[in-house]
Amino acid sequence: MSFTENDEQIRILSYALDMERSGRVFFQDALQRMENTYAAGAFLRIIEEETRHIELLSEKLDAAGNKDFGTLPEFGSVLPAPAAYFDLGARADFVHRVKENPGCPDLAVFNAAWEIEKNISEFYGRAAGRARGGLKRLFDGLLEWENRHELFFRDFRKKLQETYSRAYLDSPWG
Repeated sequence: MSFTENDEQIRILSYALDMERSGRVFFQDALQRMENTYAAGAFLRIIEEETRHIELLSEKLDAAGNKDFGTLPEFGSVLPAPAAYFDLGARADFVHRVKENPGCPDLAVFNAAWEIEKNISEFYGRAAGRARGGLKRLFDGLLEWENRHELFFRDFRKKLQETYSRAYLDSPWG
């Protein structure tokens, strides 16, 4: 069986839509386990953004049957500012609370979120490299958005690893 270019685009859009839906479900489920109110607020913002991704992909998938990927928004106008998830005080408080209680669910959730966002970013990078026209602009925009998500979680993962490394170097056995 031979796939047309449109069939391939529909398959890629469907896969992207499934990934975004799975990501949103993860964040919705994880929200119930968040102990830190700042982290919960960040997750609510990311859930809103994932919902927007789902809406964009659904619109484009619906239009794909007509080979019309429609007009796309200017992604720069809808991308969050890097500090939109946590301000500096919230970042410090989050790291402090996790440091005080390394067994809290927030740390495991943030690590899992980083892996999810990293995988989605890598997918959009590959998809954007193969796409053209409106579909390429869509994937480039989603890649930029997901890169912000991935960077947000990577930043905390790195900060927490550094915090724990210093703590155990200073007092390795308590």
